[in-house]
Amino acid sequence: MEAAIEGNRPTINGDGETTRDFTFVSNAVQANIKALFDTDDLEKHEVVNIACNEDITLNKLWNTISDLAGKKIKPKHGPERPGDVRHSLADVSKASHLFGYKP
Repeated sequence: MEAAIEGNRPTINGDGETTRDFTFVSNAVQANIKALFDTDDLEKHEVVNIACNEDITLNKLWNTISDLAGKKIKPKHGPERPGDVRHSLADVSKASHLFGYKP
């Protein structure tokens, strides 16, 4: 965000085709409220994924950010990070089942 605002080229590790399932803060808030008040199926502490259930490439994310900033800035691509997961997409079905979470 800072790079877009200041008009600088960000560095994206690898070719930028790595995908992630980013989420909005409002999704995390929604999930916490639903888990707090809809606990019929919760008998113990549960670990669930909270995300958008949609993947996006780092290149597409950067293009969206730079478009919103009103600047067309091409990123620099650096080396891939060792051990980085290439594609990541969260399964939110458990949260949906337990307390009705919908991104």
